[in-house]
Amino acid sequence: MDDPVITNPATWWQYGVLGIAVLVFAWVIIALFRKYEGQIKQREAADAAAAAERQAWAVERERTKNEYEQRFGELETEMIKERQIWQVERERLRAEYDGKYHDVIKEYAAKLQEEHRQCQIREDQIRKEHAEMIEAISSEQAKSAESLTTMLEKLQDRFVFRGR
Repeated sequence: MDDPVITNPATWWQYGVLGIAVLVFAWVIIALFRKYEGQIKQREAADAAAAAERQAWAVERERTKNEYEQRFGELETEMIKERQIWQVERERLRAEYDGKYHDVIKEYAAKLQEEHRQCQIREDQIRKEHAEMIEAISSEQAKSAESLTTMLEKLQDRFVFRGR
């Protein structure tokens, strides 16, 4: 069996080049596979680190939230106590003020009532004086009108009835 392809040295060379090309191609595929495998491992490691960091942040956030709620509760309790203290102090001050100034307020109210009564009396006197003054003016005006009427009647009698 004398096959020309096997016995021909030119074909050996072609098969050798083809084999080398296949080996290079295989080596490139293996190199790329290893490179991408390394990148995938790096991404997985980065994702794992990010997940761990997120978990740590979640734990920290929960701890901070609990601390905040606890502190808020404490402050709220303190605020309620302070308001109660202020209410007691306010009532004490109001009682002290009322006790201290109650007599003064009563005296002031009595003075106001007395002054109001005096003002009413004075107003009544002024109204009475005004009424008397109006009556005096009215009576004088009536007298003046009567004297004017009398004078006009005399003039009429003298001049109007004289000529007849």
